[in-house]
Amino acid sequence: MEVELTDVRTEQRFDGYQPDVIFSASGKPLLMEIAVTHTVPAAKAGLIRRQRIEAFEIDLELDCVPGNFSAEAVENHVRLQAPRHWIYNERLENRLHSLYHLDAVRARGQLTLEKSKALAELYDRLAKVRKVPAPSLAAKKASVWQWLIDTHPSFEGYFRTSADDWRAFVLLECLNGLGLPLSRIVTRLKGAEHLHAELAGVDCSSSESAEAGLPAFGVEACVFTFLSILEKRGAVVCLPGGIWRLLVELPSQQALPFGPVPARPTRSEYVAKRREKLEASLQRIAAKLCPADRDEFESGMEAWWTRALEGRSTPLDIIATGNYRWERLNQQLATIEEALNSDTPDLSESLGLPMSEAMAAHAARAEIVERGKGLLRGEKLRARALQKFDTEIAAIWLGTRASRKGLSPLEFAMASDSGLRISLEELEQRLVNKNRIPVIQEELRIWVEKKFGIKGLRFIQRGNDGLPDRRTPLQCCYDEVSLAKMQELTTLWV
Repeated sequence: MEVELTDVRTEQRFDGYQPDVIFSASGKPLLMEIAVTHTVPAAKAGLIRRQRIEAFEIDLELDCVPGNFSAEAVENHVRLQAPRHWIYNERLENRLHSLYHLDAVRARGQLTLEKSKALAELYDRLAKVRKVPAPSLAAKKASVWQWLIDTHPSFEGYFRTSADDWRAFVLLECLNGLGLPLSRIVTRLKGAEHLHAELAGVDCSSSESAEAGLPAFGVEACVFTFLSILEKRGAVVCLPGGIWRLLVELPSQQALPFGPVPARPTRSEYVAKRREKLEASLQRIAAKLCPADRDEFESGMEAWWTRALEGRSTPLDIIATGNYRWERLNQQLATIEEALNSDTPDLSESLGLPMSEAMAAHAARAEIVERGKGLLRGEKLRARALQKFDTEIAAIWLGTRASRKGLSPLEFAMASDSGLRISLEELEQRLVNKNRIPVIQEELRIWVEKKFGIKGLRFIQRGNDGLPDRRTPLQCCYDEVSLAKMQELTTLWV
C-alpha cells in the first residue's frame, strides 16, 4: 500500500525517515507505522518520541493475511484484529509523567533562569549526538557494584554503558522498596568514568535546578531525567526476592531519596538494640514465674550474661556477633516464654536461666511422663515374650541380667525407645524347644561337675540373688544362649 507524503516538514523533522501513513486527528498530525517483517526500529521510534508527534504501530504477520483475502477482508483485519500499540501518545505520556513524580517539570520554553536553560539545552543537544550501537545485556547484574566496574561502549552520548544495562539499572536493587540514593549513583559513575565529559561539568544551584523540575545536584539532574525516560519506556527493576518486573506492572512507585542519606547505625548501636530486645524477653519470662522463682531469676541474671551457652560463647558474645546464633538464642527465649504460658511447661532447653523451682517442677513432670513411657515399653516387651515363650521362661528371660552391673532386657527396654528396639531384636533371635530343655540342663550339670566338682553342683542347684525370683542357675538354663550365660555365671562365682 503506497501513501503519498504530503507534509515535507514532517519528513525533514525525521531526518529522512518517512512514516508509512500520515493523517490528522483532532487537528494534529498522527502517524501510523505498518510492521510486516520488522517492527519500528528504536532509532526511528526515538525520533518520533523526541518530536512529540503521536504515532502508533500496527503489527501484521504474513501468515495472518492469506493471499485469497478480499480487499475488504484485509482492511477489516488491519482495522479490527491486528495488534497495535502506541509509539508516542501525549495523554499516556502525561499519565506516566505524573506517576513517576515528574508532573512539576516545566516546558523548555517556560524556563526563565539562564542556568536552567543552559542545562536543558545541554541535555537536548546531547540527546542528538550520534548513537553508538551497544551489545545486549548478557545477564542480569547481581549487584550495583558489579555493574559499575564493568566497561561498555558509549550509549546515546550520555553514559559509557549499554542501553539494556541502563534498563536493568533503573531503581537498581530496590532494597526494602527504595532504590539506591541518586547522589551515590553519580559518585560511582564519576569514579568509574562512565559519564560524558561535558555532562560531568554541569553545575546548577538548587533554585535553577528546581525550575527545571530536577534535583539540585548538578549532573544528577540529567541522570534523573534520563532514568525517568527509561521508566516511561517500560524499564525493568529487580525486586528484593530476585523477581524482575516492568515498572508499569508495579502497584506504586516510591520516589528515590535525593536528599542526604541517613547514617547507618554503628555496631555498638546494633549491639545495644539486640541487648534491649533480649532484656525485654527476659523481663516477660520473669513476669510469668512464681514470686520465689522471680527473686532468684532477677538476682541470678547478672551471672547469666557471662555464662557460656554454646561452646565458649556467652549471651554477651552472641548478641555482639549478630549472626545465626543470635537468631537461635532469640528463638529459644521465645520458646521458653511460650512454654511458661502452658499449664505443663516444657523447659527442656532452659539456657541455664536461674529458675530452680520451675525447673524442679518440670523435672518432676518429666520424670512422671518418662516413667509412664517406660512402663508402656515394658508391657510391650512382656507381651511379646509371653507370645514366644511360656510364662516361666518369659519371666526368666525378662529378668536375667547380662552381668552383675548390667540391665535385664525388661529394665533395658523401659529405659529408652532404643532399648526396647534392641530387646525386641534379641527376643526374636531366641529359639526355645521345650523337649531340649532337660538335655541342655544336663549339659550344664555335666560341665560344672567336670570343671568344679561337688562345689559347682551345689552352686547351680542353689537359689541365686542375681537371677529372677532367686531361681537356681540350673532352672535358668533353657537354650544355648542361657547355657553359655550360666556357665559364665558359675565360673565367676565358684
